[in-house]
Amino acid sequence: MRLNRPRELAEAPFDLTPMVDVVLLLIIFFMLSAQFAETFGSPMNLPGEKGENRAKPEQSIVVDLTREGIVMVGGQQVPVDRLALLVAADIQSFTTKRQTWELVVRADRDCPGSHLNRLAATLAAVGVRSWKLAVAGEGT
Repeated sequence: MRLNRPRELAEAPFDLTPMVDVVLLLIIFFMLSAQFAETFGSPMNLPGEKGENRAKPEQSIVVDLTREGIVMVGGQQVPVDRLALLVAADIQSFTTKRQTWELVVRADRDCPGSHLNRLAATLAAVGVRSWKLAVAGEGT
């Protein structure tokens, strides 16, 4: 008597093409989003001085000051009195979370000192005694 034995089916090959496509799309997404994070600041004519190379803190607050004295945070114009409230709220949240933070002021090279002094007085009023002035670096 002849029994029909079931044939062993060949294992279907696993197609890696869709997975490679997804990985490439993820790589492109993360590369572009990292680029956007670097260029989020508005273009400024920063002073060309030698700056410090230090380790970056966990959090930083970046304030832009244009040559006309306009204060900008995150690319949007902010009145100085509102800036004080924003900075105070950020400082409070950073200290509650025990995170290291720094405040960086990106002032245009052609900005009069009176605008920078007004900003410094506003920051001092909310308790910020130490902040950094961003520079472009030597030779730029």
